[in-house]
Amino acid sequence: MTLAQLLAYGDVHAPAVRVAQTRVALGDAEVRAASPLLPADPQLTLKLGPRLTASGSAIDAQVILLQRLQIAGERGLRIDAAKRTRRRLRAGLSQVRWTVHQQLHAGYRRAQVARGRLQAAKRLLAFTERLLHISRRREQAGAISGLQVQVVRGDLAQAQQAKIAADNAYLAARLRLAQLSGWPVRHLLEPDGRVAAPTAAVPSARSLLHKAMRSHPALRLTHASIVESEARLRLAKREVAPKPALGVQLNREGQAAARASHIVMGVLSLPIPMWQRNQGAVARARARVAVARAEHRALRRQLHARIARAVAAVRAGAKRIRIYGTKVLPTFGTSLRMLQRAFEAGKIDVLQVMVARGRFLEIQRQALNAYDDYYRAVATLEAVVGSDDWTHAGPRGAR
Repeated sequence: MTLAQLLAYGDVHAPAVRVAQTRVALGDAEVRAASPLLPADPQLTLKLGPRLTASGSAIDAQVILLQRLQIAGERGLRIDAAKRTRRRLRAGLSQVRWTVHQQLHAGYRRAQVARGRLQAAKRLLAFTERLLHISRRREQAGAISGLQVQVVRGDLAQAQQAKIAADNAYLAARLRLAQLSGWPVRHLLEPDGRVAAPTAAVPSARSLLHKAMRSHPALRLTHASIVESEARLRLAKREVAPKPALGVQLNREGQAAARASHIVMGVLSLPIPMWQRNQGAVARARARVAVARAEHRALRRQLHARIARAVAAVRAGAKRIRIYGTKVLPTFGTSLRMLQRAFEAGKIDVLQVMVARGRFLEIQRQALNAYDDYYRAVATLEAVVGSDDWTHAGPRGAR
């Protein structure tokens, strides 16, 4: 599977993306909850009872219908705040999508490095098996001692252990990709391409900083949080306004010796905001505004130093892998074959083979570590910048 195919699959099926998409529905629910024209249902009150007098008894009845109103524009502010919440949740979805994208990008590269380690371990195991076969033949011919054969057997056990560890590391890298992307575990994907040296220079820290300031998903999310919290603060302040209730009252006053009287009155109920002025909600909303602004400022202030540090790490890593990629990795298999032929011809002994093989293996390990370090530095820079369209070193066949 190519990197582009994996990224497209993860954008649709990644568990984190699906959860974030579901969470966006909370914003739609907020807008629907804020949309009713009136803040509450009408209230109907019915009173009924006897009137007892010296001249007899009668029935009194009273019916009151009240409707609570909002006259200070609270509904519009409530809808606006709900829409801001929805935008913040959508910004959160964009942030999650970018995070999954970046993690898959980095995980794909690490899987390629893990496969490189596995291939090296397989070559080493095959080389050691051939070395043991040659050693037995030379022992039978009396060219070497049995002790040297035992040394090769011990080395074979180490090569087998290294192969098992490399197998497990590669499996773990593929399982990680499946976990992030939502790919079925029963059919693990195989990353396409192979590790390759970078082909161009990383952009300057200044240009990447400008890009991050314009489009970093985390900055967009914190800005959306500021806008939402400010809308909630405006709503909390406006809700201090009295909420009158208008209605009508119908009274029936029974008379024992006469016909009942009917009285119709308009009703206005107006709370007086003296002790409860929505102080708690206003204070909480104001604090949320301060927190959102502080988080946004902190993220912006950290970007410059983080980008500069990440750029330096990427450039250093690129220099390392250019050396290893052109001078070490392509020659590892050739070096082992030359070593095998020299031993088979009797030009070197087992000890010299072990020393040379160990040196080749250490250089190979350092080369693959350089690739791993480089790709980790690239992943860090992508995460800090909030974009990977500047990335200059995709593995061959993967982009």
